[in-house]
Amino acid sequence: DISIETNSTPQDEIKLIAENEKDTLVLVAEELLFIESADNYSEVVFWKENKLQKVLLRSSLSRLEEQIKHSFIARCHRSYIINLRQVTDISGNAQGYKLQLQNWGVALPVARRYTDLVKEYFKK
Repeated sequence: DISIETNSTPQDEIKLIAENEKDTLVLVAEELLFIESADNYSEVVFWKENKLQKVLLRSSLSRLEEQIKHSFIARCHRSYIINLRQVTDISGNAQGYKLQLQNWGVALPVARRYTDLVKEYFKK
């Protein structure tokens, strides 16, 4: 008997369920780059097999945020949930930080109300 084990365990996974309760996306938490809200949709940007993938889910960012239980994945702006482990550089100041992500060309904004959260995380 051969059993195939994946390296991910349920606590390493994120399961995102869209508002219709049918569309789901399961991914390894480490692979997530960020989730961006786009009107009634959220665009999930992540790595899969060394390729950047984007999936649109019909769901609000708040709804998806409630489904994520990882401390390193956090809301940083009204339009973004970000994987803090993918951050390679922080620029700006308390008036507005920008987070540079691994292999992603555009720095993502941190809203002022989330600056403490981001600062706390990177103090570690």
